[in-house]
Amino acid sequence: EMEVFIMDMKGGIDFPLSWKHSLCHYADTREAILAMLRNLTCELEERVEEFQSTERWSGRKCHNLDTYNTLNPGKEFTRIIIVCDELAEVTDTAGVDKPTKEQITAIIGSLGTLARLGRAFGLHLIMATQRPDASTLPGQVKNNADVRICGRADLVLSQIVLDNGNAADLPKDIPGRFLCNLNNGTIFQGYVHPDLEEGLI
Repeated sequence: EMEVFIMDMKGGIDFPLSWKHSLCHYADTREAILAMLRNLTCELEERVEEFQSTERWSGRKCHNLDTYNTLNPGKEFTRIIIVCDELAEVTDTAGVDKPTKEQITAIIGSLGTLARLGRAFGLHLIMATQRPDASTLPGQVKNNADVRICGRADLVLSQIVLDNGNAADLPKDIPGRFLCNLNNGTIFQGYVHPDLEEGLI
């Protein structure tokens, strides 16, 4: 019961064809990513208006998507998951020409809007990067990312992602071990499904 939007500039090698063609919306160029994000920003604006309209006629405050959907049976909004795989490929401006830099600025602006406002209206961002420095993860986006997860990283990168150096203490010999910023630091283990490795799902 969710719509999934994937931004991936690695040519889709990590995603089975069924994901790209039937299970989600998929964009693999900056042009397509910007168009996708603009559409999602329009969706956000429509939801803001609908929430406000519902509050006017019902007299009840719509704090989140669940409240809105309860008050509007038959007109529910679905949750939207927006995934950006390898954020650095999308946001890095190093060595790009002026038109591309303007495009990247527009992409970052849309990501910032969705990060600031989207959650209450059912639009959720998942952003992954191997290089979480300031040029990859702009402050306006990072500051609105409530849940942050980091694999083993050096002290500086751990500080950038989690605002502490604790990810540097994760064991080197256990692949898939992560640290989350919830509950003052939650360690968990990630797994790979064998069918996913084979591209079967």
